[in-house]
Amino acid sequence: MFLVDPADLIAVHRANDLGGHDAALAEVRRRWPALADRAMAGVLDRVLAIKVEVPVIPERTHPPSPGTPEGDERRQKTNEKKRRDRERDRVRRDRIRAGLE
Repeated sequence: MFLVDPADLIAVHRANDLGGHDAALAEVRRRWPALADRAMAGVLDRVLAIKVEVPVIPERTHPPSPGTPEGDERRQKTNEKKRRDRERDRVRRDRIRAGLE
């Protein structure tokens, strides 16, 4: 099994377009030197030469930064939740101390 990144795929496609099967075979063997067997490299070359759309992986979105309106709103919601949780815990602690729970 081989991991083929888009740069390798584009390079094999370009070699196939410019120089044909032999150039693509040479590019495959250059990029994956572990393929000592010419026949296996030829199979991989033919598989990679098939034109497929390379899926674009969307960039990971990070939480909004503090200082931006979105970040400030998120921080405010988080602080409100923490404040509610602390108040709930305080009330429960007082009820336990009073012997009501």
